[in-house]
Amino acid sequence: MNEKVEIILIAFLVIGIIGISAYWIVNKNTDKSKNMIEDQIRSENINDKKNPDRPASEVNASSKVNNKKESNNILGKEIIPQEKDSQNAQIINGNEDFGSILLGVPTENSVILNIIPKSDVNVYLEYAKESNKYDSKTGIYSIKANNPNDIILNGLSTDTEYFYRILYKSGDGYNQSQEHSFHTARQKDSSFTFAIEADPHLDEQSDPEIYRQTLRNILSDNPDFLIDLGDTFMSDKLLIKSYETIEERHILLRQYFDIIGADVPLFLVLGNHEGESGWELNGREDNIAVWASIIRKQYYPNPVPNDFYSGNSIEEKYVGLREDYYAFEWGDALFVVIDPYWYTQKKPSIDGWEWTLGIEQYDWLKKTLEGSDAKYKFVFTHHLVGGDDQGRGGIEKARFFEWGGYNPDGSYGFDTKRAGWGKPIHQLLVENGVDAVFHGHDHFFAKQELDGVIYQLVPQPSHPGTIVNTADKYGYFNGDILGGSGYLRVTVSPSNVKVDYVRSSLGSGEDDYTSGVVVYSYTIS
Repeated sequence: MNEKVEIILIAFLVIGIIGISAYWIVNKNTDKSKNMIEDQIRSENINDKKNPDRPASEVNASSKVNNKKESNNILGKEIIPQEKDSQNAQIINGNEDFGSILLGVPTENSVILNIIPKSDVNVYLEYAKESNKYDSKTGIYSIKANNPNDIILNGLSTDTEYFYRILYKSGDGYNQSQEHSFHTARQKDSSFTFAIEADPHLDEQSDPEIYRQTLRNILSDNPDFLIDLGDTFMSDKLLIKSYETIEERHILLRQYFDIIGADVPLFLVLGNHEGESGWELNGREDNIAVWASIIRKQYYPNPVPNDFYSGNSIEEKYVGLREDYYAFEWGDALFVVIDPYWYTQKKPSIDGWEWTLGIEQYDWLKKTLEGSDAKYKFVFTHHLVGGDDQGRGGIEKARFFEWGGYNPDGSYGFDTKRAGWGKPIHQLLVENGVDAVFHGHDHFFAKQELDGVIYQLVPQPSHPGTIVNTADKYGYFNGDILGGSGYLRVTVSPSNVKVDYVRSSLGSGEDDYTSGVVVYSYTIS
C-alpha cells in the first residue's frame, strides 16, 4: 500500500471516530436535558401524586402558561375600559366558571381586582353596599384569556362592606359570576378580624389538601384580609429557573388563593425562597430576582406609596416599584411589612451582619414607627434580620446583628457594623410601642416575649404532621411552642387584640384534631 492511500485511510478512520463521538455526546446531552425537564415536572407536580383527587384544572395549570404574557398591566397598572357603556348590557344567565379573581391593595375608598379569565372576554363589574342590590357599574373592559389584569374600583365609602359580581360577555349577552364581598379600611374605634399564614411551600414536605383546608377555614372567618408571610412561590428552589417556570409557580398558587381571593384581599410578605434576593442580581434583566419581581407584580398586586400606604418609593431597573415593604393603618392598628432580601447583596452563610434592610428601608421603618399614634402596632417579616446562619430563631436570636445590635461573642457591634444608623431594630420596636412581631420561616407555632414585644412565630398552613422536632435545632428554648398546621386569626377591637391559633386537619393518622378548632389563644391589651 503506497503512502498516499495510507494517509487517506487514516483520515477516514479519524473522521469516523469523531463522528461517532459527536453522536454519543449529543445523544448523552439530549438524554440529560430530557431528564432535567422530567425532574422539573416531578418537582413542580410532586403534590399531584400525593393527592390523586386534585382537580384537573389545577394539575394542568402550567399547560395554560404562555411565554412572557402580553398583559395589559405588566407592571401592575390599571387597564382602561374599552367600552364606556355597560348600562344596557343584557344578562342572560349565571355562570361561575369565569376564571381567577384576587383582591388586593384595599384602601379607605378603593380596591384592586386582579382577574385572569379563561377565555377572551368583555367584562364589567356591578357592586353595591347591599347584597344583590347593585346600583353601580364599571365600564366594559376587553381582556385576553389567561392574562392577569388589574381593575381598580375607586370612589368607595370608608369602613363599608361592598358586594359585587363580575359580568362577562358570551354570545349575545353577559354571564354573571356568583356574588362576592370585601370591606374598605376600618375607621378608628372599630372591630375587625384579619388572618396570617406563613410558608405554604407546596413542596415534598407539604400537604396540598391541608393547605386547601386552611384556606377554607380562613374564608369561614370572613377576615378583612390575609397576610401571607412568604416562602410562597419558592422560585429559588426550582430545578430549572426560567421566566416560564417561575411564572408557572405563581399561577399554581393562584389555584389555591382562588379559594379566598374573591372575598379576602391578600397582602404578601416576601420570603427567602421567593428568589427576589439581592445576591441574585447581576445587572441584567435575565435573572431570577428580576423575573420573580415582575411576575409577582403581574399576578399579585401589593401596595405602592400613595395617600393610604407608605413604603418603597425606589424605582428599580427593569422592575420599577417593587411593592415589597409598606405600611398602613386599619382601624386602631398600624401594619408594617419589611423585606430583608433585596437589600442583602451577599448571600449570608456565617456572618449574620450580612442580612440587612438597607439604610433607606431602615430610615423608613424608623420614621413610620415614630410617626404613628396607632393604639396597636404590628410588624411582619419572614424572618428576623439576622438570626442563626440560616436566619432562624425567635427571641433567643433577636439580640444579635442588625436586629439586636450584638455580636455572637456578646460584644456590641451595631455602632461599628451600622455606623450612623442609630439603634438596632429591636430597640426601635420597644421605644415605639410595637405590640407584636409576626414572623415565619421556622414552620411551627411559638409565642414568645422580649422587652414587652411579642415575637409570634406563625405555623405553616400546609404542614402534614403535628410534632415539633426542630424547635431546639432552631434555637427556641422559651415561650409556648406547638406543632401542627394552621393559621392565626387576629381580632382587633378598641379594648384589646385577641390572637387565636386555628388548627387545620384532615382528621386522619396522627392528626386527630378537628379542623377549625382553636388550640391556643391570648390577648394583647
